[in-house]
Amino acid sequence: MVGAMTAIVPVALAGDELEVPCADAGQRRYLSFDAAAATGALPSVLDAVQAFVPWYASVQGAAGYKSQASAISYECARLAALAFADRGTASDDVALFCPNATEAIRHLADRLQLSRDDVVITTVAEHQANVLPWSRAAHCRYVECGKDGTFDTEDVVAALGQQPRPALLAITGASGITGWMPPLRDIIMPRTAAGCPCSPTWHSSHHTIHCPLTPTSWSGAATRCTRRSVPEC
Repeated sequence: MVGAMTAIVPVALAGDELEVPCADAGQRRYLSFDAAAATGALPSVLDAVQAFVPWYASVQGAAGYKSQASAISYECARLAALAFADRGTASDDVALFCPNATEAIRHLADRLQLSRDDVVITTVAEHQANVLPWSRAAHCRYVECGKDGTFDTEDVVAALGQQPRPALLAITGASGITGWMPPLRDIIMPRTAAGCPCSPTWHSSHHTIHCPLTPTSWSGAATRCTRRSVPEC
C-alpha cells in the first residue's frame, strides 16, 4: 500500500503509487497539491493503525479486555499530544480529539458562550476553519492584508484597541496559502503589557507540521492575564 520515495516528496506516504484517470483518457501517478489539508499517512502511522484495528472496541467504560486496551491506547494518545504541545502531565491542559480544525474551533466557540454582541478579532489571512465558527458565534472584526498576503502587528493592535472591546483574538500560526508565519509573540505581548482582557487563541494546523509546537514560548504571559482563556486543542 505504501509506494517508494518519489522525486517530488522525499518521504514515502501511503498512496504514493496510485494512478488516476486524466483528461486524455490516460492513467498517471497522482500528485497532490492539497498536502496541507490532505496529506497521506506516513508508513509508520498506517502500520500502527492496521495493528490496532483488531483490538479496537468501545472506550466508553466497557468492561471487556479489548475495551480496556482501547481506552488505555486512547489515553496514551492524549499524553502524546500533550507532550508534542510541550505540556507535561503536571499541567491542567487536556487534549481533545476532534475530526478537524473547524470542528475543534467550533467546540471552543461554544464553550466560550459568545453572543452576537461579542467581538472576535481575526484576519483575512485565516483558513475558513478559523473564521466560520467565530462568525457564527459572534461578530468578527477583520484585519486586512497587504498584496503579499501578510498583515502588520500594528494593524492587529489597532483592531484590538477599537470599541467595542473584543472578547477574543483568533489568529493563525501560519498561512495555509503562503506559509507566512505571523509574529505571534510581538502581537500578543503588547496587549499583555497593557492589561488587555482579550483572550488569544491560535489556529495551529498549518504551523505545527513545520515548527515545534511550544505555546509557552509566546503565550505564557498572555494567557495568565486573560479572563476566560480556553486553550485550542
